[in-house]
Amino acid sequence: QSAFAECLQIAGLGGTEELVCVDDQEDSFARSNKVFDQLQRFEHQVRRFIERVMLAAFGAKWMRQQLPPKMLESWIGKRNKAVKAGHAEVPLIDYAAFSDYKATIERNDNWEAVFKPVFGRQEDVRESFQRLFPVRIATMHARFITADDELLLVVETKRVLRAIFSQQTTT
Repeated sequence: QSAFAECLQIAGLGGTEELVCVDDQEDSFARSNKVFDQLQRFEHQVRRFIERVMLAAFGAKWMRQQLPPKMLESWIGKRNKAVKAGHAEVPLIDYAAFSDYKATIERNDNWEAVFKPVFGRQEDVRESFQRLFPVRIATMHARFITADDELLLVVETKRVLRAIFSQQTTT
């Protein structure tokens, strides 16, 4: 176990002490809470990134012009339902589903104009989101997260965020 943790430290995936502990129920709750927090922060960063680069590339009407069919209507519907239920209105992209990020990024014109320079290969970003999706589903449905799930989350979110933050420092 210690060799595994040491390899992760060397690879820059620090803070992995929890990954190698004995899996009992308390550890599972703690891991699930940690993963929830990481996913929430990751999604926030992805939303802000998409919003920023799409606005810069396509202007204020980017949502109307560049989202896949029916996606904008879905976001508006979710916002209206939330506001009607008494929640404060937040930026429209905050009503996006996890799968909406990948669909927006992969849309051909968006990919070519905005996201290709950031991610390089479409397959890379697609694979990251596909790998994260089951972990996100399990997390949001209060299922326990395994150490393998947490490791996958760390690696894949790091891949995506590294590309996003690299792009921010070059623009």
